[in-house]
Amino acid sequence: MPSLKSKLKNKFISFFANLGLKFMSDKSKLTSMILRCRPSFVSEIVIIPVVEMLITRFRKHLSNLKEKGKAFKGEYMDSQSQISIVPITMGAPAAAVYMEALNQTKAKYIFKVDFCGGLAQDIKLGDIIIADSSICGDGTTPHYNLKNISGVNKEYDTVLADQDVLRSLKDYLNDSEIEFKVGPIYTTDAIFKETEKLLEKARNYGAIAIDMETSVLYSLGKVFNKKVISINIVSDIPDPKKKFNLNINSRMIDNMDILVEKVLDFVSKRL
Repeated sequence: MPSLKSKLKNKFISFFANLGLKFMSDKSKLTSMILRCRPSFVSEIVIIPVVEMLITRFRKHLSNLKEKGKAFKGEYMDSQSQISIVPITMGAPAAAVYMEALNQTKAKYIFKVDFCGGLAQDIKLGDIIIADSSICGDGTTPHYNLKNISGVNKEYDTVLADQDVLRSLKDYLNDSEIEFKVGPIYTTDAIFKETEKLLEKARNYGAIAIDMETSVLYSLGKVFNKKVISINIVSDIPDPKKKFNLNINSRMIDNMDILVEKVLDFVSKRL
C-alpha cells in the first residue's frame, strides 16, 4: 500500500500534469505522449529505424545534433536540410502509433530503414531491398479505411509505395552503383511463427521479403498523405524449422554502412 506521503505526492503530480494538458493542443498531446517532443521539433524528412545498430549509425553521421525525447535531428555533410531520426519499436501496432504521432508534425517524407527476411530464391543475406509495395498479413492495417484510396488493391490487400520517391531513389542508387532489389514485402505480426504455410502464402502473393511494419507504413502514408518508402537489409532467411535464424555476416554490416550513408545523402540532396 502507498504511504500517505506517496499518495500526496501522486496527487500533486496528477494535478500539475492535467493542468499542463489543458494548455496543450491535441497535436501536442499526441506527440508529447508518443515522441516526448513538440510537433514543431520534427522536420519534413524523417527516418524511422528499429534496430539499435542502425539508430547508432544514423546518429554518428549527423552534425549539429539536437535531441528531444525519442527524436533527434541534424544535418548531413554540407547540406542544410534538417533530417529527423525517430526510432520506432518493432511491429505493425507500434508502427501505426508512430505514424499517428508523425501525422501531427510537419513530416512529409518518411523512410523506414531497417531489417527484413528474404523470401525469393535469389535473395541473399545482406541484400538491400526496396519495397515497391506491401502485402497486408498483419492485424493492424485492416483497422484503417483504405477504400477509394489511390495505390491500394483491396483484392490482394496490397499498397503501393510512393511512386515519385521510389523512382527517384532507384535512379539515385543506380547512379551510385549500389546493388539493390525491388519487389513486394509481406508484413506479418509474429516473428517467431513464420510457418511454411505462411511463407508459401507470401511467396504466392509475389513477395520477395517479409517484415513487420511496411504494410501499416504504406497504408497510413496514403491515409495521411505522406510519402513513405521502406528500404531494408536482409538479416535472415526465414526457416520454419528454426525459431530465430538471424545471421550477422560481414556483407550485412558493410551494406548497413552503405545504406545509412546513401539514404542520408539521398534525402538531403534529392528531396
